[in-house]
Amino acid sequence: MTALPAFRTRIWAWQLRRRLARHPVPRHTVPHDALRRLAVLYRADEPADVAAVEGFAERHRRAGRTVRLLGFARRAPEAWPAERALVTRRDCGWTGIPRGAATDAFLADGADLLVGAWMGRSRPLEWLAAVHPAAWRAGEHHPDKEHAAELLLSLTDDRRHVAGLLEQLDHYLPAIRLAPEGGAIPSGS
Repeated sequence: MTALPAFRTRIWAWQLRRRLARHPVPRHTVPHDALRRLAVLYRADEPADVAAVEGFAERHRRAGRTVRLLGFARRAPEAWPAERALVTRRDCGWTGIPRGAATDAFLADGADLLVGAWMGRSRPLEWLAAVHPAAWRAGEHHPDKEHAAELLLSLTDDRRHVAGLLEQLDHYLPAIRLAPEGGAIPSGS
């Protein structure tokens, strides 16, 4: 890593720690049957990822849940629908912290579950996941991701894509229930 990206990453991490210290986000597990509002962060650069996220959102909307989506792309894809919220690299500061109306609207709307539907690192998406007021968060386990989720899913090589992540999330979410003390335990335990 060259000096400037390393410096940028250190400043980003410092700003995130500072933001979370000033505005801590309380987290608690919401069982599957109590989920009413979902928020989904995803990369909008790949059409396959967008299609997987839209399918996931539609399944949950049919189940009676409210789903709010926010995509991130380096550049706005051609023919991007105006009603779909999007943050681009132009909306981010030099450290990768997103700003703007779409970001503010997404962060103002709480959720029972925030789904981090992206693979690998993405400073803008990681920032949004860390500061979002969701009750709890789920996403891909990645050794370099920071503050990404409370429920981390390790994916095998054949499922290491957004559709595989969302499929696994749909598989595991119904198994989560609360222990009498309020902590989450898997069903069958």
